[in-house]
Amino acid sequence: MIEKIYEVYNPIVKKFSKNIANITDINNLSAPHIPGIGTEYMNAKLRICYLGIDTLGWISIEEAMNNYDYYIGKTTVCLSNTDHIGQWSDNGKRSPFWRFVFNMQFRLNDMGYLGFETNLNIESNNKSLNAFAWGNTNALEKMATLNKKSKVIDKKKYNELKMETGIFDNISNFSYALNPDIYIVMNWGDRCGLEEFIGESNIVNREELNEYVWKLTLKDNRLLYWTLHPRGMSFKGGYKKYLEIILNSINNHKSHLNIT
Repeated sequence: MIEKIYEVYNPIVKKFSKNIANITDINNLSAPHIPGIGTEYMNAKLRICYLGIDTLGWISIEEAMNNYDYYIGKTTVCLSNTDHIGQWSDNGKRSPFWRFVFNMQFRLNDMGYLGFETNLNIESNNKSLNAFAWGNTNALEKMATLNKKSKVIDKKKYNELKMETGIFDNISNFSYALNPDIYIVMNWGDRCGLEEFIGESNIVNREELNEYVWKLTLKDNRLLYWTLHPRGMSFKGGYKKYLEIILNSINNHKSHLNIT
């Protein structure tokens, strides 16, 4: 599977590198995020790809353009090294995004919600937390994110860079590279719009499961659940409410496919 990620993204990265050659003073900014997979993803009964809005820090553009292979495989290496688990633990289990992802993985495997005392590194837990793919609908960090990090960039220059990163922001890249069965997209309200990321013509059916949860069927028969970013869920009834709505729908889908 990692070979497929390289196959899909190598030409994209080369094109991006060529297109930004004349954009100055951007080397210290984070490179566009490339999705990756955990070590157990290929063995998962249902392959799920979780998509957030953007990253808060990543490999720099300068470093990425100097080593394509390292850059393209960075996310997969981070997941394989369980950096996401370490990040969760180091941050006092406060990351809303990873809290949602980890608990969904637990619940999909008929396990309870994790608590502060849960040891994520024991084999059974670790296996569940390495059986998914991860990416973002905005490959480039948003201006608001850069501002949080006190990164200063001219708005005109940022928009120019954002236009060039549009080649990354396409769900077809994710589908070809990761071959997921299900997407869980957590960017509700993000101004980039879901239709722009997916492509309006790629949506076959829409079903509203909740005011803030839509289930979309795509042309290739993949399912996509669109909901709030976990940061916003706490203001709309709590993340468990949305997790259970999506989980119940996924379980019904599994029954339809005779997956146990």
